[in-house]
Amino acid sequence: MKNLFFLVAVLLASFSFGQAPNQLSYQAVVRNSSNALIINQSVGIKFSILKTSATGTVVYSETQSATTNANGLVSTELGSGTVTSGSLTTIDWSADKYFVKTEIDPSGGTSYNITGTQQLLSVPYALNAKTADNGLKNGTAAGQIVVTGSSAPFAAQSPATVTGDISISSNAVTSINNNAVSTAKINDGAVTNPKLADASVTTGKISATGTASATTYLRGDGSWSTPTTGTTLPTQTGNNGKFLTTDGSNLSWGSTSASAGTTYEVYATITVAQTTAVGSSLSLPSPVNFSSNTSPAVLTGGNTFTNVTDPNANTGTSNTNANLISKFTATTAGLYFVDIQLVSSNTYSFLMLDYNGLGNVETSYFGTGSSLGTNANQSPYKQRSTLQRLVYMNANDFFYIRAQSGNTVIGADFAASKANYIKIIKLK
Repeated sequence: MKNLFFLVAVLLASFSFGQAPNQLSYQAVVRNSSNALIINQSVGIKFSILKTSATGTVVYSETQSATTNANGLVSTELGSGTVTSGSLTTIDWSADKYFVKTEIDPSGGTSYNITGTQQLLSVPYALNAKTADNGLKNGTAAGQIVVTGSSAPFAAQSPATVTGDISISSNAVTSINNNAVSTAKINDGAVTNPKLADASVTTGKISATGTASATTYLRGDGSWSTPTTGTTLPTQTGNNGKFLTTDGSNLSWGSTSASAGTTYEVYATITVAQTTAVGSSLSLPSPVNFSSNTSPAVLTGGNTFTNVTDPNANTGTSNTNANLISKFTATTAGLYFVDIQLVSSNTYSFLMLDYNGLGNVETSYFGTGSSLGTNANQSPYKQRSTLQRLVYMNANDFFYIRAQSGNTVIGADFAASKANYIKIIKLK
């Protein structure tokens, strides 16, 4: 068996950078099996870098030829030959123990029969300092970052490209990737005005369907949408007090009318004192007339409230005011609320709405009367008559207002007072 002897002095300083980068200087004296020097002869050499142990995994290997000198010394550089596996530049010298295995064919071929294995000690780790750039490994692209390992001693790992929601440029400028900021990434209440720089939120940062433009808006469902055509209001000039109405397609201004809801038709009082005839079951109640129709001045829908001569004045009805009687005519059909109060100082009375002038029939309406007796606190209105009725009136229906004394001896007297009034309200 031929032997390979390493010079002790050479070995202590041999593994250092050569002139070319990423190379280790190597020297050895080659002897044959008779212990004779192999001088001035070309020899074939194979270098292998083993990981962990002298019989560990080969992480790099190369072959080359070199010539011994007159002393049998061969000098070369590991890293200058023909690579057969691995890469010398990617070995992480700090990650483990490494050994170099040398195989030599004295005849200059590849039939290697001289072998030797030696652990690499401190000198080769200059390569680690170079490849790691003072402790940090070189990256493979711009904008990569270095992170530490997940366990002690938390050594720096190989540079990695940032992926996910952000990007980093080679000059360390960060940016948020498009569509990266979603609801799930933001805590409730986290994004406030102080957190946002002016003009920092652009349409490119918003995940939404549709097209963002000067004529679209962002809807709550995350889509850009074009506003629908707005509704134009009719002109307001000259339409004071009117209301907005629609026929289902167009808007217009409407005015209060007989068909447009509640209206205040009549408020009138007795301004001329009058007294009814005595009470009698054989006579139609006496006429009552109100005047001073103050609100409104003109009734809506053509309705009328007037004082006329009682058409039944010659049939036993009478009052002391020329037998005038108040008449309300509904030119437009609808539901009306009638509220009447009469007070007297001598006796109470019973109010009557003489519907369509038909007299004592079932279509007419009657009120109630009451007396408070000798209660002085109620003077002069101790005797009272009231009538509150909802009356549906067809177009051109009317009613007269009558009252009958509750006493068969004297008539009920009604003073000129606002306590004696009539109110009519059209509901619809």
